[in-house]
Amino acid sequence: MSIQYEERERIFHLQTPNASYVFQLVKDAVPVHLYWGRKLRSVALERLLRKAGYHVPTPYPEDRSISFETLQLEYPGYGTGDFRQPAYQV
Repeated sequence: MSIQYEERERIFHLQTPNASYVFQLVKDAVPVHLYWGRKLRSVALERLLRKAGYHVPTPYPEDRSISFETLQLEYPGYGTGDFRQPAYQV
């Protein structure tokens, strides 16, 4: 298994002989799921992130393209603006 890290975009790419798992750390190190499936090459992985255009609420007023409601969070929590079922609630 190999692990590649793209520092500029903060993307982790884990590879086995037949599969790839890719996630990215956005803003305050929030892990966002990008891909899991057949093995990928490490070309243009940043295009896998689907940003929102104008969704509300946004945790970062300076960057309205990030919304926890639309990103595929690796471990979603309660009270973050993501209205889906949280993985944990304290």
